[in-house]
Parts: sequence; C-alpha cells; structure tokens
Amino acid sequence: MAPSEKPLEYAVIAGRAGGDLSAAAPALARQRGIPAQDALMLLRRSWGLLEQGLAEASARELAQALSQGGSEFVAVPQSLVEELPQAREAAAMRLSPEVLWLGAAEPSEKLDWGRIRLLAAAGLKEKRVQKFEAGGPGISQKLLSLGLSLGTGLPLGGLKGLRPEAEKVIESSDWVFFLDILEGGPNPRRWRVAAERFDYSILKGRMAYTALSNFKILLADLSGRAPRACLSRGSSVLLEGRPLREMGYESLADCEREARWLLTLMTIRPG
Repeated sequence: MAPSEKPLEYAVIAGRAGGDLSAAAPALARQRGIPAQDALMLLRRSWGLLEQGLAEASARELAQALSQGGSEFVAVPQSLVEELPQAREAAAMRLSPEVLWLGAAEPSEKLDWGRIRLLAAAGLKEKRVQKFEAGGPGISQKLLSLGLSLGTGLPLGGLKGLRPEAEKVIESSDWVFFLDILEGGPNPRRWRVAAERFDYSILKGRMAYTALSNFKILLADLSGRAPRACLSRGSSVLLEGRPLREMGYESLADCEREARWLLTLMTIRPG
C-alpha cells in the first residue's frame, strides 16, 4: 500500500439471518467494558450491522471474539456493505406471471420477479398530537353564570370576566405499515408501499375491511411470486401472524439498517 493510500476499512456483521445474537453479549461486554445487559441491547439495536469503519485487524478480532459464544459474526470490507437507493412511492400495482408492474399513480414500470432481492415490511408506532385551540368560556362556567343570574335575578353582564377554556392537547399512537421492495442488479431500485395509501383494488374479491389485512394479503402475494426474495423480520412477523410487537423496530432507521445488513449478507453469501 502506498503511503498516501487510506487503509481499507472493515465492518463486522452478523453472519446469518434469523440467528440469535444474545450469545455474543458476554464477549461484547468484555470488549467494550460494559454490563452484559447493555451489550445485549447494543446487539439487538444493531440489526445485524454491528460495527463499521474499523481497521481490518480490529474487525477480525472482534468478529472472532463474538463468534465464540455460538453466534456467528464476520468481518467484511466496508465497500461490500450495501447502501440503499432512494425509495420511490408505489401506490399502484399490476401483477403478471412474469413481471410486477408498479408506479406512484399508474403501474407503468416493470420489475422482473426474479430480480427482487428483499421484501422488507415493517410496522412502526407513530405518535399523533391533536391540539384544540382555546375558545370561549367552558360549558361549566356558562352554566354557573346562568344559575347565578336566575337565582338572584341580577344580570351578570353576560359572560364578561369568565376565563376561556385552556388549550387541549390529545396524544395518541397508531401503527403505520410500509413495505420496501428492493431490486438487485447494477442499477438497483427501491419501491415503497405505504399501507394506508395503496390502491388495493388489485386484490379484487379478496379485499378485506382493513388496510392491515389487505397489506398482509399483498405481501403474501408478492413473496409467493418472488422466489429469490429475502424477508425482513417485519415481513416474517406479518406473514406468520405473530404479534406486531415482535417486529421490534423503533424507527425507520432500524428498518433501513436491517435491510442494508440483509442485502450485504446476500452479497457475501449468495444462495
């Protein structure tokens, strides 16, 4: 290596999909000098992509140490860690035996089923805040004013001097679901289906009453037609009918980190 060249950086990733990373917690705790519980949390939040930007020797040492407990980790050149293309909206689809047609408004772009590498469905809890602006006097104050007026026979000047109701803020959280369809090849593309905005008319007589039920039917159709597609944890949870909390995603960043890891794993271990 020439003196001016930057040393090659490495990443440490989980070596197989669906594996239990908890066995690596004690080794990671020793490496980092942290409690085992904190190490376990780091492993779970890594979504398979544990470390990036390490020197080769450090990456290989870490991967070897973490693999001794029964989990499998590998050190790979940072250049092999996949990046995600910009997501395009897919609100409409048309399914044919050979290709999937999809697009934002009309299904005008085609995608060969065999080129779909990953179906990454996920559900996230979205916090929603509703604010109600302060208005005039509250109903209780109005009734009190009316009662005093009737009891004394004295006018109270309407509602003057009464305090307006305070602003009300109501917080709630709802599940929102989306699906990323990732294409392989030299010019990869990523399409995103937002469950609440998708046109489910392609399901015809199989359409259900809720967006989530229709979303599951669509996901099952796509996974059945894409023989080479890997499934994210969220996709597996939905297809197997497991509780939604088992997905474990806290943010969109978690979903995308998992997608990068799965794509990288398919690159270094095809088939």
